Amino acid sequence: MAGSGIALLQRWWNRLTLAGLVLCALVAPLAWWAGGTSWIAVVVGTLLLPLAAVAAVCALLGGRHRWLTRAAILATVIIPVLPLVGYAIPGTTPSTPGPPPEPTDTATVVALNTLQGRADAGVLARVAADADVVVLAEVAPGTLEGYARALRMRVVWSEFDEAIETSTVILARDARVVSPRTVTGAGTPTGEVTIDGDRSDLRVIGTRLVNPAFQPPRLWDTGFRAIGARVEQSGPVVVLGDLNAPVTTIRYRRFVRDTGLTECADALGLGTPGTWSPVVDGRWAPLMIDHVLTRDARCESFDAPRIPGSDHRAVVATVSW
Repeated sequence: MAGSGIALLQRWWNRLTLAGLVLCALVAPLAWWAGGTSWIAVVVGTLLLPLAAVAAVCALLGGRHRWLTRAAILATVIIPVLPLVGYAIPGTTPSTPGPPPEPTDTATVVALNTLQGRADAGVLARVAADADVVVLAEVAPGTLEGYARALRMRVVWSEFDEAIETSTVILARDARVVSPRTVTGAGTPTGEVTIDGDRSDLRVIGTRLVNPAFQPPRLWDTGFRAIGARVEQSGPVVVLGDLNAPVTTIRYRRFVRDTGLTECADALGLGTPGTWSPVVDGRWAPLMIDHVLTRDARCESFDAPRIPGSDHRAVVATVSW
């Protein structure tokens, strides 16, 4: 009697783990829905790696029960996410080749979502003490002057986002930062400046793209398209800011692939340092949605320090070109 009870439990256990595996295999392809720009694609894309982990556990817990079937189903989930291993495990992605040897110029860039001006200006000023360009997002009316004063930098570009009633701002340290202009057609405030160099100039594009979880994903896609069009122009370029894009989302991966941009943290073998926490001042940051991306410029360093008052980490990178 006891033996038949154990056998019954084993059958149900096998069915349950197989069902879990099949469910993962059915859900994972939704990350590619509508080219990765639908709401469901963004959610599933964000969870691709945990989804693959759950699928692997379900496959293993089934033991020898239909193991060939389980292996085949697991492969449909695991194979598409293999390129993401470098993001998940620091040090597993080889460094991406940079510009020609011995670049002649360097610059430090910083970006932070200030959470409607709540981020501590003093701490930000210490983090950005050596910055040449700082991009601030969600700057509430009346708070910009305090940030500029603490940073001892001048505002070179600013645009108000009526949808969230805050501004995206670019600040500069010295006179070699020139030619501020707006990236048109991005659907959200996006600016560009140029840092004069000895051999060539570096273009810096700063933005805060819409959050596709709360705003129409098509606007998110529009932002990527507009920035991509600017990046296509020749010469060294840096794109930084709150892209609201986890690195596993399909639209973000397509953007990086099509533009030839390289994630600074990934190029340095750092994986994906978290930049967003579900709580303000949170020490745990599970998602990297703030980025520093380069093309024809080499990432020399990257950090994502916590800034009190914000639910985002700052991203700080030194690049050479």
